[in-house]
Amino acid sequence: MQPDVCWCGGLTELVKIYRLGEQYGTRVCPHRGSEVWSLHVICALDPDPLAESGREWMTWLKDQPKIVNGEISPGPGVGFGVRVDSDGDG
Repeated sequence: MQPDVCWCGGLTELVKIYRLGEQYGTRVCPHRGSEVWSLHVICALDPDPLAESGREWMTWLKDQPKIVNGEISPGPGVGFGVRVDSDGDG
């Protein structure tokens, strides 16, 4: 399954989808999962995580965790250290 956390109803619903996947033996790979919207759930629930890559054009989000050698690690700060560019222009 490849739910989009922004379209399925948020983190609570994404957690429910992960639980359904466990129940029925189906992998979950959130759409845009390496972006901050789904990364919390992936890190907390998936013992063998899969995440679709993020979007480089989202320049209004600063300090998103980077994909390095096919892996991603959350940053140490609040919200994984991600911040919104207050100017909105990148």
